[in-house]
This record gives sequence, structure tokens and C-alpha cells, in this order.
Amino acid sequence: MIEKRDRVVKTQWAEDEAITAWGGLALVESLAHRTGLWSQARRRLPRRTRTEAGYDSTTVLASMIHGLLSGSRGTYAAEPLRQDEALRRLVGLEAGAPEEATVWRALGQWAERDGATALGDLQRRLCRRLIAQTPMAAMRVEGFTPLFLDGTWLEVGRDSQFEGAKFFDGAAKLMLSTLWVGPYLAAQSFAVEGQGEMTASLGLIDAVWRQVVAPAKLKASALFLIDALYGNQTALADIEARKEARYVAGAGGLAGVETTAAEQPETQWRRAAHADPKAWPESAWCVHGFMAADWPAPRTVVTHRWRPEGEMFFHYASVLTNLTPDDPRLIEMMRRCKIGFAEAVGRLYDRKGAMENQFKDALIDLGLHHPPCRELARNEVFYAVAALALDLAVGVRRIAMRGAEGAMRLWRLRREFFAVPARVARHARQMQARLYSTSNRLRSSFESAMARLACC
Repeated sequence: MIEKRDRVVKTQWAEDEAITAWGGLALVESLAHRTGLWSQARRRLPRRTRTEAGYDSTTVLASMIHGLLSGSRGTYAAEPLRQDEALRRLVGLEAGAPEEATVWRALGQWAERDGATALGDLQRRLCRRLIAQTPMAAMRVEGFTPLFLDGTWLEVGRDSQFEGAKFFDGAAKLMLSTLWVGPYLAAQSFAVEGQGEMTASLGLIDAVWRQVVAPAKLKASALFLIDALYGNQTALADIEARKEARYVAGAGGLAGVETTAAEQPETQWRRAAHADPKAWPESAWCVHGFMAADWPAPRTVVTHRWRPEGEMFFHYASVLTNLTPDDPRLIEMMRRCKIGFAEAVGRLYDRKGAMENQFKDALIDLGLHHPPCRELARNEVFYAVAALALDLAVGVRRIAMRGAEGAMRLWRLRREFFAVPARVARHARQMQARLYSTSNRLRSSFESAMARLACC
């Protein structure tokens, strides 16, 4: 039997060289350097005023990014670096890191000088560089590159002083619209007063299509996965204007689509290939057309029906798509999975649920569920900075890691790879970090990750 031994533990502070608890952030710094993030920030970000004895824009940006990834929140993001000299040396901020008041002023100055636009361009450039280095297996779903368009509510409590706040379920909230290209957040925007999620979201597509999708040569593989809010003429026409784009959109908001599906003859329905009869009793799929009142032409609808045991009527769930059965990627999927066209489209739409999980990294692990500022312009700038931090963390996972490590949540990446003690010293005009860990698995994974990043 193995028994625990009780013993007295004494502690004392070491007097040798400074040691940081966040040596693993060398991965983030290496990727940011390789993608040219800091050099581009110097060119694109508005210059701060009165910085002769203060911090320039790039220093504030780098401090916020590393602070957020180490677990700090809001405008206090840079505070941990102020107390961690070794970490500042590791990430090239030897001269110091800004205090909270400086971060607050910098956000305001950027907002006044069109910093949100500059940061948006910087974010899309970073996405493009990350996508170029990401293995296609981490970008594609059945041969398609998913583009996920969706919005999320941000909590501001009952405080109606927040600019752009909308009341929902008895509380004031801000609507943040986002557009993801694969695992990367390519653009985001707040819905201003009088604007809804759909309008704000559709406004993101053009810039991302021009600056990310087209240069990365993803137009032919782009597949928009969108919910029923976008299953209308306005949104679908916007996507269809890009002839290469494909989409699978929820159809639950369309009046009459369920009636049309119920009227389809029994010969049109195909039994689901591998459905669990207990979970999906009498499960079947059908492809049919549907014509809404304001549409210029009918669109293809894929409908799934099932009837729970003991019930008289079928349940229906429909999606809209401009995919066709002769698409080579769908043909390969149907052949491999032994399913029909309708079920293949349904499985692609199921991937939207996995894309929604990407919000967890941003809202929970980076603490973005609660906006830090009352001014909408400051929040726009802050969330653009946070998006850069998020994309760098995702890039570390997707580019530098393999297997289960490549899909881990940000909180786990922070705990296992970023929170690694290190002693930092300058040697031969280079900054070297001596890491400490008793885990051979961590050592092997970390060395492999640094080697992959060195090849970017």
C-alpha cells in the first residue's frame, strides 16, 4: 500500500537570477516574430501622443497580448508583466510594461485615430500568414474550408451606460458579430445602435474575402456555415454574389418550409444510413426545392425528419444549400461514409456546432464575455487586440502541435505549455530561456513545437 507522508514544508525566496513562471510564452513570441506581427504593428498602428518618456504603440500591444495569454483580463492585461522582469526580457520588453492607466489612454488614442481599422488590417494579415503555415488537415472539413459567421451577446449587467447596449432577457448586453476562417478569428464588429447581428456580420465578409480568403487561395474551398438568422434573401444573396462560395444555412426561420417538406411524396425520402434508431427513430432525409415570397428563384433545401416513439407526427429540420450532388468533395464523402447527398449536407452543417465551441477560447479563457470599457470605440479596439492574442494562441496549437495537443482549449494550453518556469539570460546577442520541467512528455512536445515554429 502506498501511503502519504506528512512533513513540514518550509519556503524561502531564491536570490539568484530572475525567473519567470511564463517561459512557455516563448512559443507565442516566436510565432509573432515569424509572422511579422511586431514589424507590421510599427508600420500600421497610429503613433501615440506624448510618448517621449512613455510607451509606443507596439509596446502597449505586445504587453496586452502576452498579458491576456498569461491570464490577465481587460485593461489590466499588462499588469503581470510590470512585476515580471524575466518575462519582459523574454518577450522583448526589457524597458518596461505599461500600467493600467496607460493601456486605457492608448485604447482611447487608437480609437480616436482610426486604430480599429489598423488593428483589423493587422488581424487579417496575421490570419493570412497563419493560414499559410497551418496544415490543411487543421483547416479543412471534408475538403471545405469552413467560414463561420455568427454573433454572441456580451454581458454588461443592468448598466445602460455602455454605448451600443441592447436590452435582452431583462439585461443590457452588447452584440459582437464575428467571422471565423477555419479555426482563426478573422474579423469582429459590434452592432451599433439600430443595427442587428445580421447587418453587422454581413459587413465583415467583404474585407475578409479580399484580404484573407482570396490571397490564401481558399475561394474554391470556402463553405459558409450559418444559422437560421442568415437563411433569408438578404444574407444568401450577399454570399451568392461570390460565385465560388458555397453555403449551408439553417432554414428554421422560413415560413412554409416545413409544410413543403411534409408534402413531399414518400418516394423522395431516403432512410438515414447509420442513424441510431433509439436516438433518431424513423429517421430519413429528403432533397427538395423551396420558393419564398421574396426570392427571385427557388433554392435547394435538405430536410431531415424523424418521429419519436409514441408520437403521431414527424419532426422536421431543414437547411438551405447551394451545394450540388456532383461536387467531387461530396462524392468522395458519400462514397467513404456510404451516405446520400442529403445526409452528407446534414453532416457538414453539424460541423457548425464544433465551430461554435471556438467562442469558448475567446469568451471564457480570455475573459471577453464582459467588455472592459463603456465606450464602444474603446471596446472595438480592445477586442481587436484580444483577437490578435487569440489567433496567436490558436496558431501555436495548429501549427506547432499535433494530435490532441493541437485541439486543446486555451486554458489547457496556458496551464501545460505557457506556465513553464524559465530563467532568462542574454547570450551571444540572443535571448535564451532555460526551461524547467520534470515531464519528459512536455519537454519533447515543447522542443518539437519550437522546431516547427522555426520553420515558419
